[in-house]
Amino acid sequence: SRRTASPKTRCRPSLTAGREPTRRCARGRERVWLRGMGGVVAWLGAYAGLVVWLTWPLAAHLTTHLPRPHLICDFDQRQMIWALAYLSHRLLTDPAHLFDANIYHPLPHTLLYAEAGFGALPFFLPTYLATGDPTLAANLMFLGSLALTAWGLHLLVVRWTGFAAAGLAAACTFLMTPWTLWTWAPGPLNYSVLQWMPLILWLAASTRTAPWRTLLLGVVL
Repeated sequence: SRRTASPKTRCRPSLTAGREPTRRCARGRERVWLRGMGGVVAWLGAYAGLVVWLTWPLAAHLTTHLPRPHLICDFDQRQMIWALAYLSHRLLTDPAHLFDANIYHPLPHTLLYAEAGFGALPFFLPTYLATGDPTLAANLMFLGSLALTAWGLHLLVVRWTGFAAAGLAAACTFLMTPWTLWTWAPGPLNYSVLQWMPLILWLAASTRTAPWRTLLLGVVL
């Protein structure tokens, strides 16, 4: 019978064949990598679409409406959007007096009288600076954070189990939990910024030790 070479054997260039086999193998690995990245991005798009569907019609009114599935949204949500908008403005205009917010004058450091939402600021600030619209910035932060968290959970569970179905179940469990979309996260909207959690779990549970992993874990914590 005719023997066929294994993939590893086929990727070994001959000493007399020049560099062409190596180039073919490199192109093959690049195609595999691109297909894998395409699948990863496709899952992100799928979860973004699922979040839009679950929260519809919020996506059709990003500049005029806010999520309000619970009474708490009338209080904590507005305070958090104000805090994030204030921080975005103050960081560029007067960072030396960042904590001296424009409330409860003349008391000092009034920003710290409630949650300031520093962890949510990187996801709120770019949209707010580009548009000056706190409602749009808050909605995009809310929807985007939920999609990123579901996507991160999917990738984490797939890495641990090797099954895409397990990742799908983990992500859908997160999104379908009443506390996620209907009670907890829409209140103070910074509670929806959970996309760091899958990365923290991956870094903390990894059996490989490397300085960059420890450093990255410290940064995201």
